[in-house]
Amino acid sequence: AESRFNAWLESEDMKGMIQELQVERDINFWFRFDVFFGVVLCINAFCLGLTAANVLEERDVFFLDVVCLFLFTVEWCIRWYHHNLGFRGMLLDRWTRFDFVVLLCTYVDIVVTLAEGMGSG
Repeated sequence: AESRFNAWLESEDMKGMIQELQVERDINFWFRFDVFFGVVLCINAFCLGLTAANVLEERDVFFLDVVCLFLFTVEWCIRWYHHNLGFRGMLLDRWTRFDFVVLLCTYVDIVVTLAEGMGSG
């Protein structure tokens, strides 16, 4: 590809600069991604703490729990999509395996909660 900078830069130097720019964009994206989900995690933990301290009832934060579960599932799936080794690679990493188990346990908890609610009504 011709560029107005070809007079000053070799094509290999230009390719290197483009690769560095892409790496910088990737780092910037993942930083914002991690900060967003870190905030979601803190909000979820705060509500869980208020529930444990009996300040809030579980039914008061149930909708927020479902929204957080959805967001955490989306996060896990995005990380899976971008992981070099796919699903197997995700499960080889201890943190993402832990996240996966937490997601599964939370889904089971929500299903049981909903089933109990339907049974008592």
